[in-house]
Amino acid sequence: MDDEKETKHLEALEGANSLLRLFQIDLLDYDSIVAAVNGTAGVFHLASPCIVDEVRDPEVKHIINILTN
Repeated sequence: MDDEKETKHLEALEGANSLLRLFQIDLLDYDSIVAAVNGTAGVFHLASPCIVDEVRDPEVKHIINILTN
């Protein structure tokens, strides 16, 4: 990962050494998302620290659709 400060708290979670896998992906690249989430039980999305009230960007809506299905 580019910035250890962004992931250090996750790596400190109980069981992280054996259960946690971190990926740095391009959210606009469908194949990179599928490769990262395939077979997972959960996802921590750390790409954007902002709060979004309404999804307006069609690419972002596409990503939300992928992760919720």
